[in-house]
Amino acid sequence: MPQPSDDPRDPLNWPTWRKEACFWTFVFAASLANAISPLASVAYVQLAKEFHVSVDEVASCFSANFIGDAIFVLLQSPLAIKYGHRIVYLLATFLMFISCVWSALSTDLVSISASRVFQGFGGAPLQSLVAITIGQLFFVHERGTRSCIWGLFQVAGTVLGPLVNGYVIQNLSLRLGFWFVSIACGVCFIGVVLFVPEWHKIYLGFFWQISQTWFALLSYLMPAVFLGLVSLCSSTIFTVTYRFNTAQIGLTHLGGLIGSVVGVAVTGPLGDWCIVWISQRNRGVYEPEFRLILMISLLVGALGYVGWAVGNEHHMPWVGAVACIAMLYFGTLVSGAALFPYLIDVHGSNSLHIISLMDFAKNVLIYGSAFFANGIVLSAGVKLSLLVYGACQAVCWLTCVPMYVYGKRARSFIARHPRLFRGDSSHSGVVSETDLKS
Repeated sequence: MPQPSDDPRDPLNWPTWRKEACFWTFVFAASLANAISPLASVAYVQLAKEFHVSVDEVASCFSANFIGDAIFVLLQSPLAIKYGHRIVYLLATFLMFISCVWSALSTDLVSISASRVFQGFGGAPLQSLVAITIGQLFFVHERGTRSCIWGLFQVAGTVLGPLVNGYVIQNLSLRLGFWFVSIACGVCFIGVVLFVPEWHKIYLGFFWQISQTWFALLSYLMPAVFLGLVSLCSSTIFTVTYRFNTAQIGLTHLGGLIGSVVGVAVTGPLGDWCIVWISQRNRGVYEPEFRLILMISLLVGALGYVGWAVGNEHHMPWVGAVACIAMLYFGTLVSGAALFPYLIDVHGSNSLHIISLMDFAKNVLIYGSAFFANGIVLSAGVKLSLLVYGACQAVCWLTCVPMYVYGKRARSFIARHPRLFRGDSSHSGVVSETDLKS
């Protein structure tokens, strides 16, 4: 599932080497996009002193990429549908390259902020459109592992970008860090030119399922925002609690990489094997809601916030904080690896609308929070801030329960009342055991 067509240009009919070359190019590009986003986050306190401004002013300047991401994520869907995926990926990687060169040449916060907007334009498709591309390249029973790998490299970029750049900023300069990244972006653009061919899939129209949309927004969007805020405030948190310098703050991000590697090791093979195993015991019928079992990982993240908050109150060693960060990333990666294949299974190509909406909302919320988040952490305290995040994430997990129980009924209702919705409602998300083995 889905059954490939007779057209040799159908990605499902491509030889394995072409699929792999295309997929790993996207993975590399996605890791770069996620490295660029928090590239200077560990140095906000240091940069605030250098530019003689507040930490929130520095954070809001470097967070301008989120507003660029939010804008372009709404444009990518019609562009990909009308002109194909290849042109969108070419434009994205080219913008990443040009804007990183721009940042490297910038000498003030205004110019940096403007360049960051274009970095957001370039990073948007690599954080959402790739999920749809995976759905078009691979069969149902292959998507979970691929989504996990994509998620892992996104996290690896988020972690390694500020980790390495922390040393660069502290010992060399901020501008040199952007020069290094611009070289990688140039290589990435060449990779897209060489290894990402064009293909067209039939577009089914706008298919809106309110239940799955709100579920995605509540269950995954908010935990992703909380994790983004932790990265945004990491410089303040570790400066206040442990008096770390920029390079040391960067090293704390290793916890995120460890948590993500564990998440992939558990979720990759287990996720795809689990849905086949459950389907066999469901009379050979696969239901997309089977994937939602792994959303319980959100509770691991909630416990990470609570553990970090309580430990901070009792002067926990820094290694404990890093372990809690690993739990946050584990919960977010595993839940994302469950949710994105679920949306693709239910909506097919039309899941791009929901994923784009999620990405838009996430980036707007993080960008808006950048103006005051560090100030709140300083005024309310690290413990209270983390406890609030943990409580909210636990509430987000509760939305998974009714969706697991009633998700099939919601899809059935839409299939039986097509006039209430626009587009093709024939994609019910029900797959036979035979399809799973194809």
